[in-house]
Amino acid sequence: MTTTLRMTRTPEALPAWFPPRDPARPADYVLRHVELEMLVTALIGLGVVATSDQRDPALLSREDFWEVGHQFTTGQCTAIARAMRVFVEEPPSADLVNVLRDQWNDTQERFRREVAARGEVVVSGLEPFPYDAAELKNALLHFGGYHAIAAAHGGCAVVA
Repeated sequence: MTTTLRMTRTPEALPAWFPPRDPARPADYVLRHVELEMLVTALIGLGVVATSDQRDPALLSREDFWEVGHQFTTGQCTAIARAMRVFVEEPPSADLVNVLRDQWNDTQERFRREVAARGEVVVSGLEPFPYDAAELKNALLHFGGYHAIAAAHGGCAVVA
């Protein structure tokens, strides 16, 4: 299961520092749900996305990331990009790595149970947390970079 974010306007060219996830679709950012769960959890920790018990209109809603048709404004994309920029200077803390690892593994276990309950067999895609601190830093910065570019191109929307 995946979610696709799409920039409102496709850039004529991407910055050299940003390799797209899919060169054939440079305006798209396709994420497996477990990846998106991890990134949203990081954004909650960074104070950009509200927790389930918060009702702060200044924060993004967790549910927005899964709502097909939801439009993230340029300001919201900028907030995501700025929040992720913290990892340029500092790697993710051990506590954050642990939180994201536990969240990833819990999500994978939930997916495993859901698949088993439907009587389906899955042979791939349910791996344990695949990142060390350096790889996690790169994933967080890449997501932030996408949103920085999206902010300059009208924002982005959840399209699938």
